[in-house]
Amino acid sequence: MESYALELNAIDKIINGKGFINLVINNTLKTTKLDESRASLFTKIVYGVVENKIYLDYQLSFYLKNDKIAQDIKTILRMGCYMIYFLNLPNYHIIDSLVELTKEKYSNYTKMVNAILRNFTRNELKEIPKDDLKKYYSIKYSYPIALVGFLMKQYPNDIENILKPSTDIYNTYRVNTIKIKEADLLKQFNFEYELIDSAIITKTNLSKKDYFKKNYLVYQDYASQMVSIVMDPKKNDKILDMCSAPGSKSFHMASMLNNECSITSCDIYEHKTKLIEDEAKRLGVTCIKTITCDSALYDFQEEYDCVLLDAPCSGLGVMKHKCDLKYHITFKDIEDIIVLQKSLLGKACKVVKTGGKLVYSTCTINKEENEEMIKYFLKKHKEFEVVKTISFLPTDKHDGFFICKMIKK
Repeated sequence: MESYALELNAIDKIINGKGFINLVINNTLKTTKLDESRASLFTKIVYGVVENKIYLDYQLSFYLKNDKIAQDIKTILRMGCYMIYFLNLPNYHIIDSLVELTKEKYSNYTKMVNAILRNFTRNELKEIPKDDLKKYYSIKYSYPIALVGFLMKQYPNDIENILKPSTDIYNTYRVNTIKIKEADLLKQFNFEYELIDSAIITKTNLSKKDYFKKNYLVYQDYASQMVSIVMDPKKNDKILDMCSAPGSKSFHMASMLNNECSITSCDIYEHKTKLIEDEAKRLGVTCIKTITCDSALYDFQEEYDCVLLDAPCSGLGVMKHKCDLKYHITFKDIEDIIVLQKSLLGKACKVVKTGGKLVYSTCTINKEENEEMIKYFLKKHKEFEVVKTISFLPTDKHDGFFICKMIKK
């Protein structure tokens, strides 16, 4: 009999332990010997339950007389609800496996779990009332109701597109032009793709192809790639990337200039600057030096032609593929992040040369961290003027992002 204890443990780490879904899944797959099919099912169940947690709890509410049950049992019931209604698995297999798992954990809940799972097999999914639109969206798309309200105020006409999960999975790459010319690599492709600016967008997963083994391709979201394109650095520029890890934008600028520049890439954690150094070597990037520091406090002692502040943010633009984030982010977190962003901008403006460029970017769609942040900054620093602003709402093909380019007069 199949055991779904791995899924149970992973979901518990994410929902109750606030683990990052991608790290929990990757660590589990690395430490277990699941074959490809079982690994795929594991990933599908974990993502499915986490992404739809509030919706699954709504369905459970019609069968649970008392919501005060052990967290593991709640998770087993969520798994059962998701697997019965959304996966093409035999119902008897799901029920037998999850009842056995319950017996191992909390034998006194076995009868209850068995009864609820059998009810799922006999009944259709319950409809969600539409009389309260905020509540309806919260349940349908499994977002905390306060977060739905927060986003509805800012994007009343786009809210459903923001909340609804991706229906198609796209992979986005760029060519590492340090290793190969873009045109030469594109000639080798025998699959469907779309080329937008430097972004190769395709439904084909290329991660196991020779293009990656030879370091010809780099995975990077289209909106993220646009940060370096908007910066538009020139040969021999001195560039500062204040919050660089994992380094994708530094590497992109190095690639754009074929290493004919100097880039200082910073992060507050030593293990992350080490990752930047290792990745730079892999990609053939030779123009980067790293500094482990808090960029808001560090004395850089020089000025730069280009300063990139890809700021720490609430991440509300990446929730389509980081579905755990919507449950973990709090309004207090956002308030603290805004304080940090202001501090970092305060340092960034001091290290830009006269005539130099400052790009501020985030992967959030929260206007308080984006448009309102730039308004705040410009009131305090009239020596800067905005020359370009781009914002993206999240879609199947790219994350939500904000990019603002300013010149120091």
